[in-house]
Amino acid sequence: YDEPLGFGDFLASMFDSGARGLLDNQSNDFEMLVNDKPQTLKSFLMK
Repeated sequence: YDEPLGFGDFLASMFDSGARGLLDNQSNDFEMLVNDKPQTLKSFLMK
């Protein structure tokens, strides 16, 4: 799972963050930067 090299650490970090609920939060930074509403991770994964 470490292809490309170093991706495994990133992937493990994402799984850990998701398990701790840290990916459930939203900020308005995206909307302020691109003038568009952000998509939730849940709605993205349901596509």
